[in-house]
Amino acid sequence: MPNAEGQPTAEENSAPSASAASLSDAKSALGALPALHSPLTPGDAIDQARSLSKSGRLPGFEPNGPHGFRAAVFGTIYDRTLHATVAAHGSGAVVSLRTTLNRKVPAVVIVCLVLAIWPGVLLTHSLLATYFGFYPRSEWVTWAWYVPLTVLAIPVLIKQYRASEIAAVEHAGEVTERLRAAMNATTHPSSP
Repeated sequence: MPNAEGQPTAEENSAPSASAASLSDAKSALGALPALHSPLTPGDAIDQARSLSKSGRLPGFEPNGPHGFRAAVFGTIYDRTLHATVAAHGSGAVVSLRTTLNRKVPAVVIVCLVLAIWPGVLLTHSLLATYFGFYPRSEWVTWAWYVPLTVLAIPVLIKQYRASEIAAVEHAGEVTERLRAAMNATTHPSSP
């Protein structure tokens, strides 16, 4: 809605949120987090991140040697880890950021899906053939309806993963902004 002078308001001028971004935008945003250029020394920059963690504004913080740290980036179900490398640059520091997918939950989902198909189909057939006398004894009948029902879960899992990537982009942006403010830094696009 325009203001009194007929100009669009700030909300109308703002870019769409990351939740409206496409999957390719989410992937590129996770892979190309901005570098933070801070006037602080590398040690002071890491101390500022530690202070954010102690105040509850940088979840999952843990030092990663003398030149970096890690923090959590939440992506609904498929969380990620933010890796920060802090290097001296002139009289200040440059903080390079990247994210990696935590592989535990995707591995559990894949194992559950595989186990649901095999030996799930055999267990289901055995159960139905044992307790329901009218059920056909041929295993192919169970395979014919069981496998398609199980495979129907795959598009849902893919959609869930895509939504997770978009949520991770939003949270990575929030974490980056908190770090930028705490370190009194400026942002620059990361170099490829």
